Amino acid sequence: MILKLAKGHLAFEQNEPRLDEPTYIHSFPLCAISNDARDEFEEISGKRALSGWPEVGSRAMTRIVEGSDEGYPWIEVQPRRYRYLVSADVAVVRLVIAEYLAAEIHWG
Repeated sequence: MILKLAKGHLAFEQNEPRLDEPTYIHSFPLCAISNDARDEFEEISGKRALSGWPEVGSRAMTRIVEGSDEGYPWIEVQPRRYRYLVSADVAVVRLVIAEYLAAEIHWG
């Protein structure tokens, strides 16, 4: 389920469908990691969130140009139930379900 969500978010946000398998998948309870690890996971600024521009015409590019998302933050689908972040420069997806189960998925 986590992989399917990640592939869908990457294709939808970046217009980059990935048919290959990811190089890294990690899921964990948010309450089980240190504060430093959580801060790194939640990080939305700097190199990890927006060091490059998304593909022209993608949903992510549209949001940035329109200014509807400051700094390309997490996308909250349903408050405290589901949110995700897609990196603009590399194929990385992070997601959080019910503010409990977190996952990070990398390609390449």
